[in-house]
Amino acid sequence: MTLVKTKIKPVNESDTGQIELFIREKNSIVPLDLNEVFYIEASDNYSIFHFEGKHHVVSQTLKLIEQALTSQGYCRIHKTFLVNLRKIDRIEHSVVFINGRPLPIGKAYKKSFTGRLTIF
Repeated sequence: MTLVKTKIKPVNESDTGQIELFIREKNSIVPLDLNEVFYIEASDNYSIFHFEGKHHVVSQTLKLIEQALTSQGYCRIHKTFLVNLRKIDRIEHSVVFINGRPLPIGKAYKKSFTGRLTIF
């Protein structure tokens, strides 16, 4: 597991409408593949991007990240969690499971979260 503290570089929108984020990783600036992010967790004024087997810490609030990523398939489910809707394994009661990890759905976010889902 890698833990890197960094800042998110400005967000750019590509021709396809996909947002491109770049993060500082050691001495390099690398693109962040939004499709590989499971969820993002708030930690004071920092946010932790959770991937398969690694984490990236960025010095941005979850609120700012939420504003940039809501149109990219991400949804706030709790004051602490922003999830990639494509990575949800299942939902039970008020808990979302992503990559085997249970994440609570906050009462304040439940209606907007379920509104983003297509349920048959």
